[in-house]
Amino acid sequence: MTFGGKNASLCHGEGHHAFAKPLSPALPLNPSPIQKCAGQPRIALFRLWGIGLFLIAAGWYLRPEARLSPGDIVTEPFDGVRHVHRVVDVPRRIDMHFVILDLHNPQLRFQVTGDQGGEPGSIHRETTRHFVGSLRAQIGINGGFFDYYGNSIALSASNGRRISPWHPTEKNHNNGVNISRENQVTFISRPENDLTGFATEPPVELYNAFAGNVRLLTAGKMTARHGGDTTYPQTALGWTADNHLILFVADGRQPEISHGMTYEEVAYALQEFGAVDAIALDGGGSATLVMADTFSGAPRVVNHPSDGRERPVGNSLAVFAAPSAREPDPK
Repeated sequence: MTFGGKNASLCHGEGHHAFAKPLSPALPLNPSPIQKCAGQPRIALFRLWGIGLFLIAAGWYLRPEARLSPGDIVTEPFDGVRHVHRVVDVPRRIDMHFVILDLHNPQLRFQVTGDQGGEPGSIHRETTRHFVGSLRAQIGINGGFFDYYGNSIALSASNGRRISPWHPTEKNHNNGVNISRENQVTFISRPENDLTGFATEPPVELYNAFAGNVRLLTAGKMTARHGGDTTYPQTALGWTADNHLILFVADGRQPEISHGMTYEEVAYALQEFGAVDAIALDGGGSATLVMADTFSGAPRVVNHPSDGRERPVGNSLAVFAAPSAREPDPK
């Protein structure tokens, strides 16, 4: 990000991007427009404050393109969908994908994995790619947690049908997200007085919902606790104040491709794209991002699952989107 002059930077001598408040050696993401630069005249800082306040007042800071780094690969494969592929080498190699969904777009729809019509929580394990393909959807990520047999072990609902209740004892799975029929995103948790297994705080009508893990961001504040070590593959979901949903996947456990990320690092990465609320989902070998080919429609895995192959999971989120007029004609 520059403010005048070729290759100008906010602080003389800076040639990298960093988190505003790094917990460890910073990932090379765009810095905040307002920084304290040692040794520079105060007038320069006042000018930067003025520029920052102007940009905030204009709403510019919420635009996803405002956070792009020079090496990012950006596509708009579907209407209302932007895919940002970012690979960084500092503090270690990390391969990340951000899928930014404009919830103002009326053609976007969502669906969480449903049940098999048997016992509550009974779900047939399948890969996220198979789930997306079976629905003829365009995008998918893995979602909540499941047991060895594929049964959901935490809250989930699919198109208004309750699939499984909150986990009775595991507090780590007592946070989740609900996407209403109108695509309103609400981050939810299990209230202490819940007797049904399906109560939420705040109260919502469950439509497409699933429980995740750690709340990474809450109302703009960092709430990620230590966890998800620097080798951990991550799946997460974030929401911005201008009503965009961010699907996030980072590869891990493959040093030649990607080492992994902590929860705090995921939270900072999502903040970089304007997220004010975010939650970690099932990561590890389950972490998968699928997108349909824009020409053939066939779903494909765009990240590198750490198992070396796709893992059948008990819960995924599919996204339906219309074709984008911006994609080039293959002919």
